[in-house]
Amino acid sequence: IGEARLDIWSAGCATGQEPYSIAIMIAEKFPQLLTNTRIHATDISPPTIARAQHGAFTQFEIERGMPERLREKHFHRAGDVWR
Repeated sequence: IGEARLDIWSAGCATGQEPYSIAIMIAEKFPQLLTNTRIHATDISPPTIARAQHGAFTQFEIERGMPERLREKHFHRAGDVWR
């Protein structure tokens, strides 16, 4: 029997805040799951998926529900966006 894998689907992910938040939560609370976890993020809008793939968020977007400690740990500032 092979190792178990965790697959998570974020449907309607828009610009990606939800799948990135899920990844951060797993990294923080269950780091042992990272190597066998896949997060599938989908949306009906190709432009929003393209934006989500860049992983760049405005100050307003990054502050919505993201504690400063996690923002500083998992993101870096690149001009006027967080990556």
